[in-house]
Amino acid sequence: MKRPASWWRGLRFSTGLVAKAGGGLPTRRRALTRLTPLAGIAAPAFTLSDQRGHTVSLASLRGRIVVLESMDPECTLECPITSQEFVEAAHDLGRRSSEVVFVGVNVNRYHARIADVLRFSRAHHLEQLPNWHFLTGSTEALRHVWRAYRIVVRGSRSGDVTHSDAMYFIDRRGLARWVAAPENNKAAIPQWGAAIADIASHIARAGNRPAYARAGGL
Repeated sequence: MKRPASWWRGLRFSTGLVAKAGGGLPTRRRALTRLTPLAGIAAPAFTLSDQRGHTVSLASLRGRIVVLESMDPECTLECPITSQEFVEAAHDLGRRSSEVVFVGVNVNRYHARIADVLRFSRAHHLEQLPNWHFLTGSTEALRHVWRAYRIVVRGSRSGDVTHSDAMYFIDRRGLARWVAAPENNKAAIPQWGAAIADIASHIARAGNRPAYARAGGL
């Protein structure tokens, strides 16, 4: 289940400050990912467990670029595509990969065990990435993150779920910088992997330089 690009205008990040729209990024990358600038304020905090049973919080990832996406460990269509894009991005980043963390937030409360996210990570070769965390937790804890990141999740009587799709880019200081709108096109996996790597590298190069311009609102 996807939302149109205009839906992002309602994000709670909006405070009258907007990023200079993808400055320095190739136009083709911005067009492919439908990259939308966010306000550059603190991304919502979270504390969950990853596929190894380790506690992971947004604060614990401070100092690295965070690429965060909602994912379902039972998904057989869209989420495996996102997984491959992350693997491609990690490869394209090369030595800079250690500066980036890829995070999946579980949207399936029916399959929220650590074993569920570990199985998915292994099946889709994400476990080979030292900077991959597939986060899960109690239904209450997951719902808190879904609400904070405006992830819409709907369950069915069969135990299946549908969810909105967005990829957040958070800088070293924990500031939300951009959100991309995945298209989940298997043929475009290499292009998406390269785009994710480019966006993360751009944020890493920007460091602590000012990247925001005051505006009258979104």
